[in-house]
Amino acid sequence: MKRVWVFMLTSVFLILKVIIIHGINSSNKRLLMNDPDVLHQLELKIQNLQNIVSQIQQNEHNKTYIGFHAELSNVLQNLPHDTIIVFDKVVTNDGGAYDSISGDFTVPEDGLYSFAWTTLTNPGHIFHTQLTVDGRVISKSHNNADSTHDGKTATKNVVVHLKKGNRVRIQTFQSYGHILVAGWSSFCGFKV
Repeated sequence: MKRVWVFMLTSVFLILKVIIIHGINSSNKRLLMNDPDVLHQLELKIQNLQNIVSQIQQNEHNKTYIGFHAELSNVLQNLPHDTIIVFDKVVTNDGGAYDSISGDFTVPEDGLYSFAWTTLTNPGHIFHTQLTVDGRVISKSHNNADSTHDGKTATKNVVVHLKKGNRVRIQTFQSYGHILVAGWSSFCGFKV
């Protein structure tokens, strides 16, 4: 989005510059360049646009990306209620906010965040999970392969406003944590 603004502002800047350099002469009216007040106003507008473009470019250059993707490397079975699921194989951890030892994502700065998690359960088993923020349940996922001959996946997506220091994690609920398959189960999130 910021790149679009930079492009648009740069285009406007170029158009204004052409107007100043070449002037406009319609129906034998005087050139804009001949009027010092109009010329000064256009120069001020160009300077303002240059400042805006420079600010956007600087903000984009200084932007810190926050995002992670972690997977489960071991099979988990028979987990009790409220057990934290630790996705221990980190694929991406920009900003370093995900902890592969505790399973917590600690929010580094206030903002809107998006999270998703996927679980694969073996045939004949159930695995219920929930995303919590500081112990408060935000959303739940129900993965039931109890009556099938194939494993089943469940994926849940959540968008939530968070404050710096909040801890986000995936936990079991209702004592249904029978089997969670490694390599197919993951947890990811990023600041929008």
